[in-house]
Amino acid sequence: SGKTTFLQYLAIQCNQGNFAANLVPIFITLKDFADASKEIGAFSLLNYISSNIFSESEQPATEILLREGRVLLLLDGLDEVLHQDNYEILKEIRKFSEKYPQNLFIVTCRTAAKASNLKGFTDVEIAPFTQSQIVAFAQKWFSVFTRNNVIDIDMAVQFIEKLDLPENLPFRRLAVTPLFLH
Repeated sequence: SGKTTFLQYLAIQCNQGNFAANLVPIFITLKDFADASKEIGAFSLLNYISSNIFSESEQPATEILLREGRVLLLLDGLDEVLHQDNYEILKEIRKFSEKYPQNLFIVTCRTAAKASNLKGFTDVEIAPFTQSQIVAFAQKWFSVFTRNNVIDIDMAVQFIEKLDLPENLPFRRLAVTPLFLH
């Protein structure tokens, strides 16, 4: 979990010039791409980007940006694509990344097995939170939350103490993931 949030964070960091500052981030939900592609009967990332991301007047810029290696292409949720569309999506990502290799491509997938067919891509797995990261996250969460509400800051400490109780082991196992922890 946290795949979409991670890609959104990268897009924001790119726009703010903190990550891949010279690139234009393009965010695509692969399930939406697959659905749109089935409707028109062709799987083409270039056509999808040109027609769904940019306005008509900007469409010629798509090819220029890609040829010049100026795109951060964020492809989200390979695991959410229907099984029968998976082959076509993987084939199109491979073809597109080979045609425009100077760009930066990031594909998220819940399991690496689905993405393993992408040559030239590096598999990266997001590690679960450690206990100290859980504590730090909870402190920051409650700190931000208490700015707008009248809540005692000790709630973070109380939360961690309750999370550490033996009867809350199932919740502690979930807390290693930021999405479930919050």
